[in-house]
Amino acid sequence: MWTSSHQVLLPLDVLKIKMQTNPDALRGRGLFKLISEEGIASLYRGWGWTMARNAPGSFAVGSPSCASVAS
Repeated sequence: MWTSSHQVLLPLDVLKIKMQTNPDALRGRGLFKLISEEGIASLYRGWGWTMARNAPGSFAVGSPSCASVAS
């Protein structure tokens, strides 16, 4: 279930959440500075919760029963 789109989009989601919850902590820090200070792994923190949040929707969209209801 962990696809390349998750690998690309999860860091962007993490950055968005950091900007929303504590904008002062990111002020004056670009992406490369953030990675050099905190490491690339910091952009993937919380991936388990993200997968748990996205799983029900993924199964609902791919489920044959939902496809038959939609048509």
